[in-house]
Amino acid sequence: MMKAAVLLSLAWVPAEPMLDGDCDEHVELAESVYEINEKVTLYITEREDHVWFCYTVPEGRMGVLDLTVDSPGLEQALNLHVSAQLGEWPANDPGAAPAGPEDPRWWNVAGWHANTLRFRGMRETEQGRYPVFRSAHAREMQLAMGRFGTGVWKLVFAIDSHSRRAIRWPAEGVLEIAVGD
Repeated sequence: MMKAAVLLSLAWVPAEPMLDGDCDEHVELAESVYEINEKVTLYITEREDHVWFCYTVPEGRMGVLDLTVDSPGLEQALNLHVSAQLGEWPANDPGAAPAGPEDPRWWNVAGWHANTLRFRGMRETEQGRYPVFRSAHAREMQLAMGRFGTGVWKLVFAIDSHSRRAIRWPAEGVLEIAVGD
């Protein structure tokens, strides 16, 4: 005779978020939650040395991000780029951005990290082979206060910045958050 097995699922919430591209733990941990639109929610979680940003991505979208950060630890505002690759450059100098996928200026990140697009393979086309990426359900990044400083951070999120459906948030001005206070 077979006995039925019962599986118990215990809800475990870490003390700090995992940088895994999933916002689930931020629902419990976030100090601030912003409804950017009906499909995108931004969670901001701060702990002793780091700040995490996690936002949900509409179905079928990639959630590529260009985040402008102006903070006390920086000499000038930076653009932090998250796609299949990570990069940073002065926000007021778009010409400093990597020019293509093989540009050595990619991966010059310091004091921050994010989950990148998820590679799914290659597609053959008449123009050649191209990478295929899996759409994301969330995008997450972690910034160190040691690099960006404490005090007021001024932020602008450009989500799906590479597409005509880009979301700039806030629509005007900047989001100011007090960090480390």
